[in-house]
Amino acid sequence: MRALAWILAENVLALAYSHESEIADDFAVAQLERIAHSLKSAGSTTLGLFLDTVHEMAEEARLQGDDQRAERLVAMPDHLGLEFQARA
Repeated sequence: MRALAWILAENVLALAYSHESEIADDFAVAQLERIAHSLKSAGSTTLGLFLDTVHEMAEEARLQGDDQRAERLVAMPDHLGLEFQARA
């Protein structure tokens, strides 16, 4: 399951930060909204796994010196509206 969470997070990054010439903005926004809704609807175990994976990815990026990737990953849960839900 962790591999699937990793793949999902990579796809969120691609949708959120690709140029319009690569992915149409309307499509990217719609997909990000679908992903956010699915994660919010998921059980706490699934959501926790996703959030843990994203935090691990951010730490790995920091260790590799990729601060931009790390910051994008750190911001991801909040941008998807998940941080508040995860704490509830």
